[in-house]
Amino acid sequence: MRYRVEKVPKGQGTDVFFAFTLKGVAERAESETIGQSLWRSAQFVRALFTPELDVGYELLAYNAGTGNIPAVLMLRVRVSGFSETDAMDKARTVAAGLNAALSLGKRWQWMPAEVAGADAFPPFQGELGLYTINRRAVLIERAVSDSHEFDALANTPGQNPGHGIFTQQGAVRMSVYPFLPQADPIGRIMRLLSSSGCAAAVSIAIAPVKLYAREEQLLAEEELAENDLTEESEIEQNLSSYKARLTLRESAFMLRVCFCTAQGALAEMLAQNVGASLSGPESHSRQAGGFEVRRVGALEVQSALADLRRIGFSSKPPKPDVAGWERLPYLVSAVEAGMLFRFPARPCPGVPQNRPMAAFLSTPAATGTLIGTAVTSGGGQISIHITPEDRLRHMYVVGQTGTGKSSLMLSVMLQDFKEDQGGCLLDFHGDLYSRCLANLPESRRKDVIAFDCSLPEPGFSFNLLEHSTEQERDRIVENFLEIFGQLFDLKLVGGPVFEMYFRTALTLVMYDPKATLADFFRFFYDRDYRVHCIGLCKDAFVSAAWEKIVATTGGDLSLSNVAPYIVSKLSPFLYNKQTRGIVSCRKTTLDFNAAVRERKIILVNLAKGSIGNLAASFIGMLFTEKVLRAAMHPGNVQQPGRNFYIYVDEFQNIATPNFAELLSEARKNQLGAVLAHQFLGQLPAGVLQAALGNAGSLLCMRVGPKDADILAEFFQPAFSKADLLRLPVGAAAVSMLSAGEKPQPFLLSTSNGLALTHGASIPPSSAPAPVRVKRVRGKRAHKRTSVPDVATLPTAEGEIGPSGQIDC
Repeated sequence: MRYRVEKVPKGQGTDVFFAFTLKGVAERAESETIGQSLWRSAQFVRALFTPELDVGYELLAYNAGTGNIPAVLMLRVRVSGFSETDAMDKARTVAAGLNAALSLGKRWQWMPAEVAGADAFPPFQGELGLYTINRRAVLIERAVSDSHEFDALANTPGQNPGHGIFTQQGAVRMSVYPFLPQADPIGRIMRLLSSSGCAAAVSIAIAPVKLYAREEQLLAEEELAENDLTEESEIEQNLSSYKARLTLRESAFMLRVCFCTAQGALAEMLAQNVGASLSGPESHSRQAGGFEVRRVGALEVQSALADLRRIGFSSKPPKPDVAGWERLPYLVSAVEAGMLFRFPARPCPGVPQNRPMAAFLSTPAATGTLIGTAVTSGGGQISIHITPEDRLRHMYVVGQTGTGKSSLMLSVMLQDFKEDQGGCLLDFHGDLYSRCLANLPESRRKDVIAFDCSLPEPGFSFNLLEHSTEQERDRIVENFLEIFGQLFDLKLVGGPVFEMYFRTALTLVMYDPKATLADFFRFFYDRDYRVHCIGLCKDAFVSAAWEKIVATTGGDLSLSNVAPYIVSKLSPFLYNKQTRGIVSCRKTTLDFNAAVRERKIILVNLAKGSIGNLAASFIGMLFTEKVLRAAMHPGNVQQPGRNFYIYVDEFQNIATPNFAELLSEARKNQLGAVLAHQFLGQLPAGVLQAALGNAGSLLCMRVGPKDADILAEFFQPAFSKADLLRLPVGAAAVSMLSAGEKPQPFLLSTSNGLALTHGASIPPSSAPAPVRVKRVRGKRAHKRTSVPDVATLPTAEGEIGPSGQIDC
């Protein structure tokens, strides 16, 4: 909430202002009557009755431009105190109470305004026309029955001259009538201002007050005056007016209605239209209801405008000959105030259709990774953080293209790197890679390991068959089968015979300490190399199984029939010279164990447009496997608080069953995942179940109908299927862990990425060269390329802004 502190002009004390802007309203239920709507408004106004505080509330509708520009509706508040500290303490108390009152009206979406105080009132150019719109107040002469009654009235203390003018013929008193209830007065005013074609503002302000003794007496007289109505028609016409005034003694408010516009030919007509929007048409036979429009004189405009901007209340008698009745025309009960001090009943210009917002109903974490903002039950805004412990239970983001997934991931990464966490980014397009590389914190650039597959020399290479133990060798064989099964769906194009040949041949090749993936390809066409590998095999079972199976099924003739089915799976990665250089070298250029243990930053641009979809997925799966195994190695576990994260945009490209293991086991080894993709059908069933079942934080941006059917159950009762289909860009339905607890799902605003970056992306042709790393076993290091400074991340703490504004 933003507060503005101002000294009281020409007086002692301090005013504190704050404000809300109405951003949307949901349609009123068809079954709700005007009477029910008025009752809700009266309940809201009654909640504002705090006569012990010097406070004013204002509904300010204005159009600050010209032409058919939608109007704006603000709820402004002024709280006064004898000192700045006193005023601020009271203002925070009032703000808390107002949030609670606003939470009762879930149909309206109120957001804290950027401006408060006098600056919130729109400026007007040229000659100003200022009008007050008052309820009808008439002088009624009541006959005095006899001289004894006249003497009794005239001699009552305080009655003459303050409460009336008495003559031998009768007594003159003032009667004030309420505005007649309308279905949607503020909505009518918003439509009027939006179509007026000129700058204009309407202010409806109330302030709780205590009644004076003489005002109590006047109200008692007015109540007794009901008995003087003899004609049945008069009783029927005026009874509702008197009943509305009876509650004034319970909760009295000052009411002020003003219309302000640049003076012109239509100013008077607009003022009359505003009055008609607030009150029903007046019949010539009725005294109840109606309004009176009075233009403020030129000598009074400046003082009245200052009073208006500061939500002040300085009442003056509407007629010069009515001394002692000054405040009576401006006093209203909560019921009467609720007839005008109401929110729009339906969408209107400047206040669009509002879909119910799911508020954050728990206590937010004070520290951790900032992922966006949410709305509280009272309409306030809070920052949403995820603690490191909750991050280790993984984040899963799903949403259509262009909804803000990559920007959110970039923000999360930059915050992690700034906090000295380690991470590995796998980007299949290159945009996120470039943006992250361009905005890395200066303090972490020494830890960056960047690989770019879009360049002729990506800067890294793998020996996929490199291993140090038999257990590791067996695991590599299983991983290869899993990866090829994901890439080619071996259930359809493989089979038991294919798996047997693949497994046995790869095991034999790995007995060659210098073997690479190209040698696995060679194994099937080079008989001498097969004999060499079989001779190196120390496992008699494996070598015997190969020889016996091949011999009994036709020897080389059988192998020549099976080999094409196997080597064809390798050809996409070996026929391309650039890809072959990455996946088939003698030594792996990156020590994954050291990178994870030392919490390095590994950035990988897999560039599907440069190396193809299959190659990009293959290399991405290899990176994932290496990072997973390094994180789960006992020697790489770090102290609590130092985590390693893997970030995968376009997650479906590497969605293997290994990820199910990562989501369920990696937390114990301080490895967390941030996974994002477009729709659920991209994932294998087992991986999808693991993602939905094990991810601690599930973020759903706008999705399609099929995905909405599946995901709706994860976000009930806050979101329906229809809500998930209509989420705006930069917003997400969230079911997340908060300090270990699982609050009700809520709507998160990610602001389309919280991190400020140097441009949306860096084209590959002008991107920084890859940052190479020291080769294993102390080989020479390659020169690093400098990258721009990282931008400052937003802070959730309060800041003191210009002109005394305080952000909280």
